[in-house]
Amino acid sequence: LREALTDSPPLGPAADPVEAFTARARAAGAQIYSVPEGGDHDAVVGEILASIDPADIALSSDPEARQACLYFGAGAVSGSTDRAVLERCAVGVTRGRAAVADLGAVVLERDADERRLGTLVPEVFIALVDRADVARHIGDVRSDSAAERLAFVVGPGRAGSHDPLVRSPSEVHVVLFDA
Repeated sequence: LREALTDSPPLGPAADPVEAFTARARAAGAQIYSVPEGGDHDAVVGEILASIDPADIALSSDPEARQACLYFGAGAVSGSTDRAVLERCAVGVTRGRAAVADLGAVVLERDADERRLGTLVPEVFIALVDRADVARHIGDVRSDSAAERLAFVVGPGRAGSHDPLVRSPSEVHVVLFDA
């Protein structure tokens, strides 16, 4: 996160936040899928899962994430905070709280549902993000909880990164859609 903050020039006032997020997330190594308005984001998640063919998927409790995974016949692990259980999952799927354009980061909110972060334990992370939730700057992300309750995913993990605020799997997929 510190690297993303220092390496990213500020967005100009005319910059489109979704386009800026897409460019910066791709530059960080994330794979971005833009579902056209009225398109089927569940099918996109199903295609990603089919290309990986996981035996088990760690799911957050978010209904969007659950619905998206119905397209794929893998076992779903939901609600577990047991790291050993989560580590056998090849993929984690969750709904992103927001995305930050000037960082190229997906924002997760740790609330009473700590299981959401359990979706970050697997090697592959898939986030569903509503285009309306793409903020221009980190300060534009609204949260009902304190700032320390937010987690950021900035592309695939970097070797040697020890930032406690950032946890990145080796592969990151972001599905942008219109809710």
